[in-house]
Amino acid sequence: MKRFAKVTAAALVLVLLLGCLTACGSLSDEESAAVGKYQLTSLMGISYGGDDSYLELKDNGRAELYIDGEGGTYKWSLEDGALTISGSDGDLTGTVEGDVIVIDMGGTPAAFER
Repeated sequence: MKRFAKVTAAALVLVLLLGCLTACGSLSDEESAAVGKYQLTSLMGISYGGDDSYLELKDNGRAELYIDGEGGTYKWSLEDGALTISGSDGDLTGTVEGDVIVIDMGGTPAAFER
């Protein structure tokens, strides 16, 4: 009987932990539609290209932002077309319209396209 109680208790703990993990981190429909990789197409209004300059919004709420191979991993959120990318240095804001994201990088607009 003691063994049954231990197994039951362990199973209950596992179910509760799984429930807690699945409740966290879900994306809204708007955020799910924005998930993907976007290439930098213009910086300060000048055409730009290259595989080492991109923004990738991931479905776990993380984003990778690299320009000329330099950047890192950030958190992101999207509400009513307003994009916020948060990092240790502060927040970047931008807009999402279809397959185009425009981010204000300290007064410098950067456009990314999927």
